[in-house]
Amino acid sequence: MMEKLLEKMKLGSKEQIKNLVIFLILVIIIMVVMNEAFPKEKNVATENMVTSTRLLTEEESFEHKLEKILSSIQGVGSVSVLISYEDTIEKVPLYDTKETTTVTEETDQNGGERKTKQTNQEYHIVYEETGNQKTALIRQNRMPKMMGVLVVAEGAQNSITKEKITEAVMTITGLSSNKIKVLAK
Repeated sequence: MMEKLLEKMKLGSKEQIKNLVIFLILVIIIMVVMNEAFPKEKNVATENMVTSTRLLTEEESFEHKLEKILSSIQGVGSVSVLISYEDTIEKVPLYDTKETTTVTEETDQNGGERKTKQTNQEYHIVYEETGNQKTALIRQNRMPKMMGVLVVAEGAQNSITKEKITEAVMTITGLSSNKIKVLAK
């Protein structure tokens, strides 16, 4: 059966080879023209994934800082920290705000007066353009709310060391002690 397929695929004449080459050249030209005429749009899902990865790195950076500080406490030893967050970092864009206020004063024939005040506000996100890319300017990055902290430390068998770890985490994160769990390695 394979032999029959190979025989059908063999190119016998020069004209068949010529037609195949012309066809391939046309396909390549069409692909180039399509690529130039319709440039690919930026994939929003990929951009969000990259942003989330970078933000996750910032959150992990806080965990590493906390690990470094806790391991420097006397008697603690090696430390691993896991922080659970309610959400990811929120990026607040920069807005260009335009506010228009119109005041109208009217007096009717009977001497009655009427004043109306109308305020319109327009908000537009400010973008930075680099080549073909538009990127929103970020005014502020809001850290997500911490839900809890898990600390696993070598010296956590000792109740005094365990209390020192809990107090340090409470001070740094602002969480109450019931949201901090310290376990021994």
